[in-house]
Amino acid sequence: MLVGWLCVLRAPNAHADEDLRYVVQPGDSCRSIARAVYGDRARIDVIHAYNRWLGPTPHRLQEGTTLVLPSRERASHEASMARVVHEVELRRAAADAWRRARRGDGLDEGNQVATGEHSAAELLYRDGSRLQMRDRSLVVVVGGGGSSARPRRVARLQRGALRGRLGELAGGLAVQTDSARADVGGEAIVQVDEDTTRVANLGGSLFVTGDRGRLQLPEGSGTTVTAGRRPTPPRPLPRAPRWRDDRSGRFVGVTGSGGTLRGQWHAVEGARAYRVEVSAEADGSELVAAIEVPGDATGFEIARLPAGAYYVRVSTIDSAFFEGRPSPRRAMVIREARIVPPGGGDPPPDSFDPGDPTRPYEPVRVLPGTWLVSPLGLRCGVSSRENAALEGITTVRGLGRQSIRCIDSSDRDIPGFDVLVMRAQARVVGRPVLRRGGRRELTLRIRSPLRLPDRLVARAPPGVAVGSILRHPDGRFRVTIGTSIDVPAQVEVALQVAAGTERIDVATLSLAVPPVRRSPRSPRTRPRR
Repeated sequence: MLVGWLCVLRAPNAHADEDLRYVVQPGDSCRSIARAVYGDRARIDVIHAYNRWLGPTPHRLQEGTTLVLPSRERASHEASMARVVHEVELRRAAADAWRRARRGDGLDEGNQVATGEHSAAELLYRDGSRLQMRDRSLVVVVGGGGSSARPRRVARLQRGALRGRLGELAGGLAVQTDSARADVGGEAIVQVDEDTTRVANLGGSLFVTGDRGRLQLPEGSGTTVTAGRRPTPPRPLPRAPRWRDDRSGRFVGVTGSGGTLRGQWHAVEGARAYRVEVSAEADGSELVAAIEVPGDATGFEIARLPAGAYYVRVSTIDSAFFEGRPSPRRAMVIREARIVPPGGGDPPPDSFDPGDPTRPYEPVRVLPGTWLVSPLGLRCGVSSRENAALEGITTVRGLGRQSIRCIDSSDRDIPGFDVLVMRAQARVVGRPVLRRGGRRELTLRIRSPLRLPDRLVARAPPGVAVGSILRHPDGRFRVTIGTSIDVPAQVEVALQVAAGTERIDVATLSLAVPPVRRSPRSPRTRPRR
């Protein structure tokens, strides 16, 4: 017992509800680990649910393998929040107010989970059963039923749609609505539309019960249940789309903005729409993004995804709103080029919120002279530049929208990204006026797509002298500018960053130099003689 507890590793300052790490020792089994960590040999369901890579039972654990385990507190809950995408809220049974849901939150009987628009959530039960909630859905966690050894997990769907999948050791998964109950023995989709429930059996056994009857729904078929009526006869689900023969699956994005996944498939006759799901795991869990595209579309585009490996599948939705089995998952990878602002300004952060995946792609905004450092093993360059060399480091010059293309070591093209090259906007706090033949200290506000270095230099016309341009703690820049008596009435000062021996214009400051006003002289009077 003592050896088992010594193998539980925590990160520094770990909280009680964080996951644990258990290093397998000689002679360990799932039951002995469950007894050591949870004090109950029957809690092997938790070990299997959180370590699905172990595969089907029986497991032969290898010494030195690290298992991920929930804390004792989290394992005591009926379920937990395994995934939270965008706007997801949670309300406890005894609470009146909703709060933002977080990954790892424990769920007990009576708890409610709601997803917002373009949002999703994944609920993981202790036995490994999973519910993937789609956007604008509301689920109430209901206590388990059935035998104590293999209880049936129950969830109440009040609105929206979810995909339910039975765990390996589960006694059953039931989804209740106002008009029906679906007892899932495999994988199914349940949707609620006012007083109508739509159930699709994607695999395994499934029984649908309405107010006036019960139906065993075959695999690959669906049924509709309206309040007060029997389930309709099974109807075939639409077939899955076939991917087009494009197996590159590699894309290049940019730090702080991510990359864009794209894919094409062959049209399915009678399709009303297609649903595309992007997951971080090969089994479809860890949902990252999901969109629906019209039935006349044969491809998708999902932007602003961070670097990493993804698994994409697409399913057909027919005219009766039934969703069929998904296509085989296609593996895709996003690599990220790194931005180095001119003059050594701070690069954008690696982490970002991808936001709504249906929002059109917007090119990342950079300054002239920005360096793009290609991902390891790739060479990138500006595709619009004639005879542009593809290098490990590319300097972006000029202004406007420019496309970046990349190739690998075998000179195969890899889809890249666009950048919008634009100068910063500088303005004077107060009147942008200089005193002719004098000096004035100016305070500047500069809006820039990338953070500028703390020191800028200037390129000024003859007759204009510019001092050091320094950033102050308040984020504004201050500079002293002097003029000669014969400068033009309007002068343009270019603000620059020094990149090695090169100076790059990043903003322009337009300043007025009014003529010197002479005070009128009183007329001379001749002295009397």
